Amino acid sequence: MRKVFLVFAVLLIVFTTAEARRKKEMAGNVDNQTYTDNAYGFQLKLTDDWNTRVRYAEDNVRLVMLQKKYGIPSRYSSASDYTYIPRIVFLDSLLSSSYNSKQKKEILKEFDFLQQNGAVPKDKRAVTVGGQTGVLWEGSAKYTKDVQSSPSSPAVTRVDGSYGGLIVAVRKDRTIVLFHMMCEQEYFDAVAKATTDIINSLTWTAPTN
Repeated sequence: MRKVFLVFAVLLIVFTTAEARRKKEMAGNVDNQTYTDNAYGFQLKLTDDWNTRVRYAEDNVRLVMLQKKYGIPSRYSSASDYTYIPRIVFLDSLLSSSYNSKQKKEILKEFDFLQQNGAVPKDKRAVTVGGQTGVLWEGSAKYTKDVQSSPSSPAVTRVDGSYGGLIVAVRKDRTIVLFHMMCEQEYFDAVAKATTDIINSLTWTAPTN
């Protein structure tokens, strides 16, 4: 049975002309519930509601947050680990001229919501994050899954549901920070509130590298 996590991820896009060589170093660090990115000059205030994992600087994914407690839809009462809960990924330079089409496509795969069939936009509005103007986009996507009927049975039950997705893009100078979140639709409002609270904590700092 597959294991599913609630992930909160931040996607970063940086306009660069060449990709700098990197050693096997971390993308950033977490200290006193604050994430500081080593390369791109910003901080995020984190909360105890999430487990945080910082990835290597050379990885596409730089920061992953896993929610500790999350709602489980009634349709998954017999198989709770089929629940999908939000994912935010902090990524590296999607728009770098040094990236080919295949690399860019791999990075875009981190936007789980954009990979869903039939994703429908519901809202788009201007927001201010860290003193910079950004854009917030929300949408939904229906799905059908075959779910194991019970832990002891090989039989499956077909269930219908929908995901809610949120993307926020904020630009400062030559850096674009993108936040992506996706979760089960019935929990979207609460998870979106937790997501935007973290996004709104963003402050710009000088890069440490």
